[in-house]
Amino acid sequence: MVMIMNYNYIPYAMVLAISSLIAIFLTFYTWKRKKVPGARYISLALLGVAFWSFSAILVVLSSKISSSIFWSQVSYIGVVSIAPLWLLFAATYTQNDAWFTKSRWLLLWVVPAFVLVLVFTNQWHGLIWPHVVPVHTGSGTVFVYDHGVGAWINVIYSYILMVVGMILLSQTVINSPGLYRYQAGLLLVGALVPMLLNAVYLADIYPDPGMDPTPFAFLVTGFVSAWSLLRFKFLNVMPVAHTTLFKSIEGGVVVLDAQNRVVEVNPAAKQLLGLDGEVLGETAKSVMISFQDFKEPHDGLSMHYEALLKSSKPCWVDVNVKPLCQGNESLLGYLISLNNITQIKTAEERSKKALEENELLMKEIHHRVKNNLTVISSLLSMQSRYVKDKDDLEMFIESQNRAKSMAMIHEMLYNSMGEFKRINFGLYIEKLSRIIFNAYTMDPSRIKLETDLENIQLDVDTAVPLGLILNELISNALKYAFPEGRKGTLRVTFKKEEDTNLLLRVEDDGVGVPEKNGVNGTSLGLILIKSLVEQINGNITVDNKNGLKINIRFHEMDYKKL
Repeated sequence: MVMIMNYNYIPYAMVLAISSLIAIFLTFYTWKRKKVPGARYISLALLGVAFWSFSAILVVLSSKISSSIFWSQVSYIGVVSIAPLWLLFAATYTQNDAWFTKSRWLLLWVVPAFVLVLVFTNQWHGLIWPHVVPVHTGSGTVFVYDHGVGAWINVIYSYILMVVGMILLSQTVINSPGLYRYQAGLLLVGALVPMLLNAVYLADIYPDPGMDPTPFAFLVTGFVSAWSLLRFKFLNVMPVAHTTLFKSIEGGVVVLDAQNRVVEVNPAAKQLLGLDGEVLGETAKSVMISFQDFKEPHDGLSMHYEALLKSSKPCWVDVNVKPLCQGNESLLGYLISLNNITQIKTAEERSKKALEENELLMKEIHHRVKNNLTVISSLLSMQSRYVKDKDDLEMFIESQNRAKSMAMIHEMLYNSMGEFKRINFGLYIEKLSRIIFNAYTMDPSRIKLETDLENIQLDVDTAVPLGLILNELISNALKYAFPEGRKGTLRVTFKKEEDTNLLLRVEDDGVGVPEKNGVNGTSLGLILIKSLVEQINGNITVDNKNGLKINIRFHEMDYKKL
């Protein structure tokens, strides 16, 4: 330590003042992030640097030996605390702090506490500074302190702690990705420079006798620490936390730089891609060579696609590419996430195959039902040839038409493109009404058929009873509305109303029906109509003015809930 008896060392004091101010600023800056692991220790270590540098100013400017010794003793509070705090920070930063149990943490401070006791009782034993010798130099008169056993104990202990901390940080430099490697590297530089200058001072080879350059080296430490904090966001994210999280991600992750070179690869990606050894620095194309259709990132674009990975066990991989940009700055690189979706693809293929099989089965069912109904209709037609009674013959024809109406639905379902549960009922009405019209009308010029139909899809469970209703209504109109060669019009309407009701209307301008009959007749056709309307939860109304108009309103039922 040095005591100056004039003011020729003011430039040195100014450098120390700058070093103190930087250290104080960094102390407050890091303390604000005290919840981050290791932040408290580095903050207190920087406070120790500020304390040592500030005390060194007063030592430099002191003109009396008593004041110089006092401030030298005060500076030791910072001197003995920096190394333990540095080790505690390095251990926490590298996630090795579990070793420091409460008892070991206390043992770490035994030597610093012992040295401080020796420092403040030095006048009785001289174990820290056996002699204080004034030396005259070209810059003035200084006090040169000899180092005793106590001082050397502190030096050896501090160096051991500093070196252990550097070893821990060196592992981070080696194993961490770019950003955290820079952080740890700067911290190593900030710790190494003061150690080297302190070694120069202890070896008595510093050109200015008695002047300890260690506090001046803290200026470098301050600038390096500030650069690490502000430029590389030191203490914002801990490297080991990042590495632990990165390695624990179940899906594969590959990080590329702007030139598509590999920066990071997590173990899941290595296993998925079958990578052995170090791949950092290699091109994305060479790392992803196993992909059948790998699309190399370009122009900062996001991409999302599925690709087949050709390996000993081929698998499907979901590839998601996201550009990495810092704010509005230029492209930094790309983040590629890889997820094995082989099981999903296999399940999709199985579901697709099962769906195709079900569709084939449904198609076959509709085909068989349609054929069976057609056979029934044909049998009724053949049997009707032997029926002589007119009323009986009509019953046969009506039954035949009912079978045809149901067969037509299954025929449409059979011919549909993959939809085996719903049909276009507007198209169905058009076909069915023409068939019935042609069956009952011998003179098409006498009765005119008109339709107003919307293409509405209906479930087969609704379409079948509605088709039978339509068959009865059209058949009855053609049989009874136009007697004795009367001319007229039969109109069929099917549409959706504003209140979401569906409306089926069959109307004619024929002779109508007696008011007393309405829809309360006892014929098989009317009984069937009422039963089928109830089946679809509909309601029926009759308007007997200027012919007959029958309205059937209903909601399509959700049969899945039944």
